[in-house]
Amino acid sequence: MIYIITAIPLFILSFITIISKKSTKYSTYIGWLFVSTLIVMASIRYNTGTDFHTYETIWRGITPLHEGISGYSYLEPGFRYFVSFLKMFGDSSVIFFSSMAFLTLTIMYIGLKKVDDINIYVALSIYFMVFYMPYAFNGMRQALAMSIFVFSLTYIINKDFKKTFALSLIAASFHISGLLILLAYVVSRFKINLIYYFLIGTILSYLFFQFNVLGQLIDLAFGAKFSRHLEHWGGTSGFQLLLRFVIASFFIFVSYYVVKSRSFHKVVVIYLLGFFIYVALSDANMMATRFNMFFRVLEVVLFSMILYQSRYLANRVLFFVFVFAIAIATLYVNISNPANIYNTFF
Repeated sequence: MIYIITAIPLFILSFITIISKKSTKYSTYIGWLFVSTLIVMASIRYNTGTDFHTYETIWRGITPLHEGISGYSYLEPGFRYFVSFLKMFGDSSVIFFSSMAFLTLTIMYIGLKKVDDINIYVALSIYFMVFYMPYAFNGMRQALAMSIFVFSLTYIINKDFKKTFALSLIAASFHISGLLILLAYVVSRFKINLIYYFLIGTILSYLFFQFNVLGQLIDLAFGAKFSRHLEHWGGTSGFQLLLRFVIASFFIFVSYYVVKSRSFHKVVVIYLLGFFIYVALSDANMMATRFNMFFRVLEVVLFSMILYQSRYLANRVLFFVFVFAIAIATLYVNISNPANIYNTFF
């Protein structure tokens, strides 16, 4: 019920603002109210989320910084030092969950506010419905890296390599996927027709899939990690690939005929990289999804830019129905997962 109560006002505000095509004077304050709500929800939850107990165990297994950091040495160093630092203030796991939620959601929101011509209510709605439970509740380290990715977008678009590089290293210190921010920067420099880029990238990624090129490289670099995912999780379904193909094609169409801004075009170029990786790794669905989800967080930006920048009301309503049909269906799947049944410490 708490998820529905949170989603309804976001949905209503999104619809009102796309009808009036206004960013609304008070969006910043109302936005912070919703972000604060999401932070509190993630902070006080108990036994909610597939990885809740895993992270609780990690929290208890890492020693306080003043005692000399030890435990879970295989995890990224930035995350370990962050947890170790927090342990100096107490043993309650609420400290950990609230700190991770605060960083993840605050950085995400500030990053969204930095993007020009964006409907913040649509952005928050999509993030909540699609990404909040799977990542802010579960893949928490990657969720933080994804938020830093969104925060870095303006630096990527404006060719600020130094800040992009620094943010990529910070993100990677919490989750190795943060290095993809650097790859996004490189890809964003491509000057190529979007349709050619999509066709060439899809063909190459399919060939990579057929010959397991990317999988072998991952096994070589990370000790058969791809093969383990392939063995335990299996491949990606044709429906999942088709859905991702349709959404990627939709963004290309919009880039040509609806939103003709430089920023939107560059974000689409970066987004498509995630689709290519998804295809290339589709033998191992869980790994392909993890890689693709890192780039899929850009849907929060792209969909909200479309609904803000579309000139005609009929187009905005049509796009709204398309976007929120996907978002609501995803929310239903997330809510239906027994692991996401909401409980608190109280």
